[in-house]
Amino acid sequence: MQSPIRLSQPTEMQKTTSAVHYENDVDFFQAFLDPYMKYGSGYFAPGDGFEAASVRMLDRALDEARLPLASGRARILDVGSGWGSVRRRLVEREIPMEYHQINPSAVQRAFIDATFGPAASTHGGGLESACLPDQYFDAIFMHDSFCHLDDKEAMLRKLASALKPGGRLVLQDTFYATPDFRDKAVDAKTTRSIQEDLFGFAQIVPLETFTQQLTAAGLSLTVLEDVSVHYKRTVAAWLHRLASIDGARFPLKDACLRSLKRGAACMGYSTTHYFLVLNRQNSTLGGLKETLYHLRTGMRTGSSEFPGQRVASAEPRSGQVGV
Repeated sequence: MQSPIRLSQPTEMQKTTSAVHYENDVDFFQAFLDPYMKYGSGYFAPGDGFEAASVRMLDRALDEARLPLASGRARILDVGSGWGSVRRRLVEREIPMEYHQINPSAVQRAFIDATFGPAASTHGGGLESACLPDQYFDAIFMHDSFCHLDDKEAMLRKLASALKPGGRLVLQDTFYATPDFRDKAVDAKTTRSIQEDLFGFAQIVPLETFTQQLTAAGLSLTVLEDVSVHYKRTVAAWLHRLASIDGARFPLKDACLRSLKRGAACMGYSTTHYFLVLNRQNSTLGGLKETLYHLRTGMRTGSSEFPGQRVASAEPRSGQVGV
């Protein structure tokens, strides 16, 4: 099958900002991540353990994508596919699919191929250097990879164009609570340390900026949920596991511990972790109206139903989840 994703010429910045973090030994990540190797937040229900929470978040993402299961194979694009957590859950749920992925890490691509076999197509660069087909995908997943994009509005436009009308972009990532927090953090020592010592290029934007970008790209906000409390609980599990592994065998341990602790300390104060679903719109005006409605509703209400709330407050209900 000829790949629908073609390579365009990457810029010098795209050549030099790839994070070497993800090229490290798979054994290191297996030592502290959940069995699905999901490098992102779980979604904890009362009584959930680490793995159950990860599966619950993956299922939440797949369910919110509203894949067209009755009409044949769903065309799926996984941007920043990591170690294949989305693909693994798709396989486990026996969802008919045509799975495509974008992943600049040779180590992760090799792990996915060895575990699941080749994808329908794999782009071994970043989203910036991928030429996506127009109106091709039913759903696009981005789990904690949006922050690694440089020109975010342009990339949202590219993703919107690649979605079929009514297709969904399911996204998880961290955003600054306000532009002021972003402005203070841009040149902060902690920010530079996290990027230079560990993750490579990353650029967190305020949620306000993101909503302007997605509207300009022809997308509307369908689901917005603050999952910071779930993210902090996930990071706490990672830190507990990291503390017990052999630092001599895995030299990345200490840098990873420092970075995760710093990120967790900011979470819920200057930064917020969101689960979002974006829908391709036929008109920018329609997308703007829907986005503003959800934002107003989310800011106005403090209720939170588990699971599957459409727009939720930052704080869970008493006894629901904890860090």
